[in-house]
Amino acid sequence: MGSLSAGLLFIHSFWWTSVYRRAISLEFKKLEEILLNLKENVNGKLLEKEEYISSLEYQIHKLTLELEELRKENQHLQNIYSITEKNSNLSIKSRQD
Repeated sequence: MGSLSAGLLFIHSFWWTSVYRRAISLEFKKLEEILLNLKENVNGKLLEKEEYISSLEYQIHKLTLELEELRKENQHLQNIYSITEKNSNLSIKSRQD
């Protein structure tokens, strides 16, 4: 009788061990799925940030080109103003003579 109860105890403990293993395995699968989702979310967020940064870099580049054009235009206008001022001064000087 002692060996029968020992055998039943062994079978019972083996059965519970397999139940625990399955439960732990399921929990690990759930955790792996959660981790994978988190990783995908993080990668998605990083991709969004990289796209946003690229967009900002492009806008900065466009604004830099516009600024350079405005500088050229400003220089051109300053040259015209300078020439006009010189002509005006010459005109005033010639009238005085």
